[in-house]
Amino acid sequence: MVAFYDCEHITIKGIHLRHSPMYNIMAYCCTDVRITDVNIFNHPSTPNGDGIDPICCHDVHIHGCTIETADDSIAIYSGFAIAANDIRSCENIVISDCILRSRCNGIRIGYAGDKPIRNIVVHDVIIEARAGIAIQSACPYNVKHGTPIEHIMLSNMIMHVARPLLVIIDPRSAKPAGIRHLAMDNMMIYARMGIGLIGSPTIPIEAVTLNRLKLQIAGAMRTDGFGAAIPEKINFMGSDADKIPHAIYCRHLRNVTMTDVRVEWGVCSGPWQSALLVEKSSDTAIERCILPSPPPLPAPLTACTE
Repeated sequence: MVAFYDCEHITIKGIHLRHSPMYNIMAYCCTDVRITDVNIFNHPSTPNGDGIDPICCHDVHIHGCTIETADDSIAIYSGFAIAANDIRSCENIVISDCILRSRCNGIRIGYAGDKPIRNIVVHDVIIEARAGIAIQSACPYNVKHGTPIEHIMLSNMIMHVARPLLVIIDPRSAKPAGIRHLAMDNMMIYARMGIGLIGSPTIPIEAVTLNRLKLQIAGAMRTDGFGAAIPEKINFMGSDADKIPHAIYCRHLRNVTMTDVRVEWGVCSGPWQSALLVEKSSDTAIERCILPSPPPLPAPLTACTE
């Protein structure tokens, strides 16, 4: 609906966008973008109906917006196949005081592009979506090695979602791709599935901090879950992550700190196994955390015969 290419000093304020046939606001290779008090509504069936997409942009502030979309409410990329000659980094993005509703991701960081994404701050945001936040260093079409993603800060957030957070490095990615310096503080999460922090065998996720995070699991988990053996290759778009039977699952991580993390089990069903599983990782510190076991599965009904 509204697109900017190779522009600077952009201000979008106090407008309403409704029923766009595709994306709503896209800024490509732009610098100094201010999007404030914008309301966006897309029909739930709109294909590729993103709310706001800063792509290869520098110095973007998205503040006070209410976004309700079929696809990602906000998507941050460092490249796009249709404009490969113009790909550059995406950095210095602030998202604050927004309400994001989506049938996909509230916020997506990464997925498309080889250039770095860095210095992303998200605070005081409410997300009501199928998936809360996806951070993906991936190797889809027209991507050589995957996105280097670093210095991501998420704080003071409330999420009502099915899957809250998936941070993943595609096993096909190669250096300099990676995810490092990810911090979360004061997060209230109500979800049906768990959190996944999944590096690759050759590129671990590095320097992760979870502080003052409350995760309440309620609802029905998929009955076709992975069980005890979680495969090394997991679909980076997230469908496989829905099968992980742990409230917080960490694999191929380096230098992780969890402080004041609390998992609560509501009325839930399915083959849950634990509140936290960390495997194939190094330098993990856990302090003042409450991580109870999931409720047991109900006993099977027994047929009565006379």
